Amino acid sequence: MAGEPDNRSKNRKNPTIILGEIYMIRVIVYSMDMCPYCEKAKAWLTSAGIAYEEIRIDSKSERRRFYEEASRKYGVAIKSMPQVVIVEGDKETLIGGHDRLITSEDIKRAMP
Repeated sequence: MAGEPDNRSKNRKNPTIILGEIYMIRVIVYSMDMCPYCEKAKAWLTSAGIAYEEIRIDSKSERRRFYEEASRKYGVAIKSMPQVVIVEGDKETLIGGHDRLITSEDIKRAMP
């Protein structure tokens, strides 16, 4: 998908053990410039001690492409930023935006 990773988060990643195999839980935040909800989501993750990888998508055309691709991939209409995704091994779970992030049960798996 569009955008480049920004690995500014200095928090540690958390392993999950599934059927005897260890998977690192990755949290990806797709964000854009001048987005207060993007900043709130990143601040919430940091305050919760959750490491994340930020992928900025600042161009309108790249965001449009991201929305189309992500909507197809996750089977829901995506039309805003941020979008938070949890990756565990080969499984990806879309959390959604800031409001869904702070109420998500799934994100608790990434907490230290």
